[in-house]
Amino acid sequence: MLLRTLFIAILGLGSEGLQARRRANQHLADFILQVVNTPGKAKRRQPLAAPLAMGIVGAVNELILQAIEQGRADRLPELTPAAASIARAVIDGSA
Repeated sequence: MLLRTLFIAILGLGSEGLQARRRANQHLADFILQVVNTPGKAKRRQPLAAPLAMGIVGAVNELILQAIEQGRADRLPELTPAAASIARAVIDGSA
């Protein structure tokens, strides 16, 4: 129920809910950028661009939304391989 509230019902709050969701997504994208672009840790030749970090967040959000809508919120750990593959593809530069 909490996941449904965080991912779906929050949009029912209108622009305030959408803004809250966008802030949360931006924090996640910023975290990805911080981790990936830390000198000495990245395998990338160039720093990861902000839109690509947001793309990772958006893709994982969609996987979670689908699971919630299909009544599989209790099986979210099953999304880990797909989410990790998406992130690796983008971060490793194959995206």
